[in-house]
Amino acid sequence: MKQDKFYKAIESNSFFERWKKTSQDYNKLVLRSHKKDILRILKKNISLKSLKVLEIGSFISDLLFVLKKDYNCKIDGVEPSSKACRYALDKFKIKILNKTFYESHFFDLKRKNKNKFDLIICDDVLSWIDRSIILEVLSCINWLLKDNGYIFIRDFSPNKNFAHKNHHWPK
Repeated sequence: MKQDKFYKAIESNSFFERWKKTSQDYNKLVLRSHKKDILRILKKNISLKSLKVLEIGSFISDLLFVLKKDYNCKIDGVEPSSKACRYALDKFKIKILNKTFYESHFFDLKRKNKNKFDLIICDDVLSWIDRSIILEVLSCINWLLKDNGYIFIRDFSPNKNFAHKNHHWPK
């Protein structure tokens, strides 16, 4: 099974359930701490006012909610967890696309998506995209970006190399 298909089929909703079980913020409308870090970095470097924003892997869409509410951004999100999508709609009144980025209409290069977004946020999702399509995904992200737009990419980046079996899925 390709990594992105595995993530959508199994890990995305499992991740939501683990977050729900351990989160202090599950029933609150708050921005999670690592999303606060992203917002702080973005505010320090660019004007966020009225941008068109795509968040790939938007999870519960708390960052999109703040960008829409506080900065009047037009927002789009794509998220493979159906449970996170439902949460985003229930808590933040945000409807995001329940797909992987690769299977979404954003990835359809025949559509008129070219140069659509001022800012694309891709936080902690590239490690779940199958290596056989990673270059296509990065090219498509660039293709979706307006001229002089911004891409925020942050992913799993430990300070030393290591390998071990995935403890979420032993197979």
